Amino acid sequence: MLIVRMITSFVLLAAFQLNDALAAPCAVTRVPAVFTAGRVFAAPMVDSDKRRLRLWIDSDGSGFLFDDVAARYGTLTKAGGSARQRATLPRWSTQATIPALTTRDRTLPILRRSDVASDPVFDGLDGQLGASWLQNRIWTFDYVRSALLLRCDGMDPAHSKNEVVKLSFALDVAGKLIGGVQYPHLTATVEGQSFPTSLDTAATVALSQAGLTRMRDRSPMVRATSFAKRSVVARWHAEHPDWRYDGDAGEAPGVAAILVPSVTTEKVRFQNVWFTTRPHDDVFEGDDVDLKLGPTAFGRSVITIDYVHKIAIVQSAPAPVTPQSK
Repeated sequence: MLIVRMITSFVLLAAFQLNDALAAPCAVTRVPAVFTAGRVFAAPMVDSDKRRLRLWIDSDGSGFLFDDVAARYGTLTKAGGSARQRATLPRWSTQATIPALTTRDRTLPILRRSDVASDPVFDGLDGQLGASWLQNRIWTFDYVRSALLLRCDGMDPAHSKNEVVKLSFALDVAGKLIGGVQYPHLTATVEGQSFPTSLDTAATVALSQAGLTRMRDRSPMVRATSFAKRSVVARWHAEHPDWRYDGDAGEAPGVAAILVPSVTTEKVRFQNVWFTTRPHDDVFEGDDVDLKLGPTAFGRSVITIDYVHKIAIVQSAPAPVTPQSK
């Protein structure tokens, strides 16, 4: 998602550095999380008031904290000059903690809640965790069992080569990964045509009531999606008029939805993937991609995003593990 994508380079901590609660021993750890309509939210508990926050997990964004949340816990930091105001995360209760941010200052930019008050996608959120939290780690999003797992290096789930997708990340002029903006990219193929694509765990659409009725399913109006540029959707619809299509599905005007029967990336195939557009293609601003593959593709699977080895592992339902709970 193109939400507060701060293009600022940070010096990273050592790869896979965790907060004190998760530092040792190394094991597969279950991170407190909520899965709703394909969307995944970290749900850590704040130590001071034992309140659980709801932090949207976005592999295609840098993250943010809402201004009122930072004010509530007194975590605002001073920003000099024209720099955007930032905040640290509050101190977590040991009953439900999450890994620390990976950037040196361990802060997130502030987003004013008033700026997105009319957008239902942000209802009920306290903030967002993106690349500055995910990078340099190995994560399993288990949509089958509604579990989020943090893995140590060398602890990827057992898998075949056919389940592996290579990922790429933007590099700076020196050829190094850019701290805080490590967004995984891949190549997706539809009907023999290849598209540069980002992997977007937070891709979300808000349907209108009419669009929800035409969707004919039991998911709520605000739900996970995958994104495609308007020109791509228009071409798909023209070339495949038999594919399910709704030209006015969203709460915002001009949001189209199309059901693509098959999307492949290397040896992995996703079936019946809903793609939606955004007004003015705003989620693609600053991106050199045509698609953003979201949970309407992999949300019926178990996907491991390995930032350390630059791969994704997509499985239907691998053997369960017994993680340490946090």
